[in-house]
Amino acid sequence: MTPRRIDVHHHYVTPELIDALARVGMDHIGGAPIPAWSLGRSLAMMDRHEIDAALLSVPVNRPSRHASAARRRVRHR
Repeated sequence: MTPRRIDVHHHYVTPELIDALARVGMDHIGGAPIPAWSLGRSLAMMDRHEIDAALLSVPVNRPSRHASAARRRVRHR
């Protein structure tokens, strides 16, 4: 039986998140440019690494100029 691989930390970066980050001057995460996410590229990477399933995670919180709005967003995820 072939073992199954599950990626439990698969990054998903929405266009809305990229726009929100750009508005506050962020165009890199962890020193790397923020990639535009696409289903095709995601599935191709999973195929290359023989990953059967993935749990999506957002690599950063959407920035907010208002701390109270940011707290509400984080608590409702």
